[in-house]
Amino acid sequence: MTDEARQMFLDKHNQYRSLVAKGQANNGQGGFAPKASRMSKMNYDCAAEASVMSWLTQCTLQPSPMSYRGLGLGENLWHADDKSIDKVKAANESTASWFGTLQSAGMFIGQDNTLGLNAYYLGAQYYAQMAWQKTLSLGCGVVPCSNMAIVGCHYKYATMLGGKIYEMGDPCTTDADCKCIGCVCSKDEALCLVPPQTESQNSYWKN
Repeated sequence: MTDEARQMFLDKHNQYRSLVAKGQANNGQGGFAPKASRMSKMNYDCAAEASVMSWLTQCTLQPSPMSYRGLGLGENLWHADDKSIDKVKAANESTASWFGTLQSAGMFIGQDNTLGLNAYYLGAQYYAQMAWQKTLSLGCGVVPCSNMAIVGCHYKYATMLGGKIYEMGDPCTTDADCKCIGCVCSKDEALCLVPPQTESQNSYWKN
């Protein structure tokens, strides 16, 4: 992996999360996904990158078993026919593909913004993982294989069937709106910046 590719993966995820938070993410039904009141801004996690790279090097498009990546880590996978695809381009195209499942399968997401079985198995899980409010970090990789390139990200933390993708409501305009000790609202992005010590104390999830 290169620093440029890492930055592209991170930036694209946060750009898409910002679209969701602002109510500007097209849901494929002539409307938009609901606004998010406390959407977190992701950070890059090198341990998550090491985790996903260890799976991608096996050159299979099958999802890794939970026993392999450990409880709590989510996963998105994608492939490119061009095995020598530029890693920055792969980051851009894979994230666009995953987020695009909001338009193709978003209709199956519950009105209460929960990830049910239908939505999960019909493809919305890729979008849901990108927009999962309680996911605070990710690590990604691109690996050339014999006839394609495998691209993937591991996320801390994973989606949960039946769980809310994010809390709905007007996005933050003040730090207090994030309802989290030490958190800072990035008004332009409509995202909440969660400091590492807050993550370790789990206070972000207690409100």
